[in-house]
Amino acid sequence: MPLNPAHMLTPQAAEFTRFPSRRSVVHSTKGIVSCTQPLAAKCGLEVLHAGGNAADAAVAVAAGLNMTEPCSTGIGGDMFILYYDAKTAKVSAMNGSGRSGNKCTLETALQNEGTIPKWKPEDHNTAPYLHAIIEALRLGFTDAQWYVTDPNVEKVPAAGLIAPEYLAARAKLFDATKAAASVERGTPPTIPSPALHSSDTVYFAVSDADGNAASFINSNYDGFGTGIIPRGCGFTLQNRGSNFSLDAGHPNRLAPRKRPYHTIIPGMVTNLADGSLHSAFGVMGGFMQPQGHVQVLLGQLVGGLNPQQALDAPRVCIDFDWNVNVEEGMPADTIEGLRKLGHKVRVLTGNERGLFGRGQIIRHTVDPLEDTGIWSAGSDMRGDGASYPAW
Repeated sequence: MPLNPAHMLTPQAAEFTRFPSRRSVVHSTKGIVSCTQPLAAKCGLEVLHAGGNAADAAVAVAAGLNMTEPCSTGIGGDMFILYYDAKTAKVSAMNGSGRSGNKCTLETALQNEGTIPKWKPEDHNTAPYLHAIIEALRLGFTDAQWYVTDPNVEKVPAAGLIAPEYLAARAKLFDATKAAASVERGTPPTIPSPALHSSDTVYFAVSDADGNAASFINSNYDGFGTGIIPRGCGFTLQNRGSNFSLDAGHPNRLAPRKRPYHTIIPGMVTNLADGSLHSAFGVMGGFMQPQGHVQVLLGQLVGGLNPQQALDAPRVCIDFDWNVNVEEGMPADTIEGLRKLGHKVRVLTGNERGLFGRGQIIRHTVDPLEDTGIWSAGSDMRGDGASYPAW
């Protein structure tokens, strides 16, 4: 995602006084591994110290997580990766998601009975600020639930969904004074999409001394996925197929050799002017992921937060009943403001806060005096991971 510097605001973050950021930012010129598990992070650091680059270290971290978090990830899981090459200032992607089986049809599944214009940013985490984010997410999810499916099997209007005229039309549905009573999917224009080159949850980010970075997400989906262990192997297979629709008229309907609607998303932002890297980031946690991405990114760009503060800040998460789940620590006036705007607000505390996901951020800046690249990283305090600098 390219970043336009003209849209960046860098005020002193008032949010810093609204909640305690519980960890310090980690800095390094040699590279950083930001990961959910210390032993897996050590695997990546050892590769960096041995002369490997961010891609080499990412593979090592993924292998380490296969051993330390087998409930969440493994060889039998799905994987997406974004990789930034500092020499070319280009971002490349790999889609490692699985397809349904050759004999997996809707008819087979149904044999089993059962039920199955520019916006002026508000202050960070105020009611008007979160109201705009929540309403935009509702519009986005409503479209995604219908249109997002395997483009190799169904016609997906990908270019139309992000066309400026379509986004402008959807933006007009936003009412700053109240929550929408209902949200309907739109009809994006038919625009030819560029050819896609195929290459066929845990999240971590890795950077190196040469300016390269990897944003890597890997998942079994539910705990241990399907629970099915291939004969002679020591890992389980993922169960991402549970996101298929059993509605015969739905674009994401179950069919053979088809990829389902996905939730795992690695994030990466580059600067529009020169293609240089701004950050590699991700917030894992099912359908919280795009919501978390929006919040931690805007926390930095609009709220002026550093990577750790952006991850520590209280979050919101909308569900498919359009309840607005708010994390404890959100200011009381913000919560009351959202209710006055018509949102169904629920405040989650304790272990319920697992709904808000866990994230990692590695951000790149340049020291203007020495022209040296500096990595700054944060790791979500909602988990057990941390950011580890190479030296």
